[in-house]
Amino acid sequence: MPLLWRPRAATPGRLCEQPAGTAARPSYWAMEERMRQPAVCRLGLALACVGALACGGSEEYKAREATKAARDVKVQERMAAREHEATKQAEAKAAADDAAWRKSAAFKVQQKHPDWSRFVCEAVAKRAVFVGMTAEQAVASWGKPRHTSERTTAEATHEVWCYDAACKQKLGLTDGKVALIER
Repeated sequence: MPLLWRPRAATPGRLCEQPAGTAARPSYWAMEERMRQPAVCRLGLALACVGALACGGSEEYKAREATKAARDVKVQERMAAREHEATKQAEAKAAADDAAWRKSAAFKVQQKHPDWSRFVCEAVAKRAVFVGMTAEQAVASWGKPRHTSERTTAEATHEVWCYDAACKQKLGLTDGKVALIER
């Protein structure tokens, strides 16, 4: 890595803790900042850092760095605490949701039919039917129909399931899946 700063010699009229001709090393902070700045700014920043370490302001500089480090530690601790709290809340919510699910009628449906999705189980528990349900799921939701009629074509098998005498509440199934719902 090329050296982008050079040691500063003692200037007349200024007190200097560093003997002339020796190189002062910039702090970690200055190195990190230097990587974020364009090349022209990096040189100026490194020289300012060397100047602060080399001449009169080194105690102030160390105090500022210590304050910044302490502040950074506090910020990290607060962030970790917030993250921990958010994780605890998410776990508590998941546990409450799971407990509510296990008490629901949909959970009992899923116990009988473990291959059905949670969405389908909730619909069956509410006695709801939706397009795309299988014939078995429709029977679990609405029960067995009073009348059925079937028509087979070259493309598909069509069924109509009537749930009342006048056939006002009916399901239309195509190839064993609900395609039409009339109430």
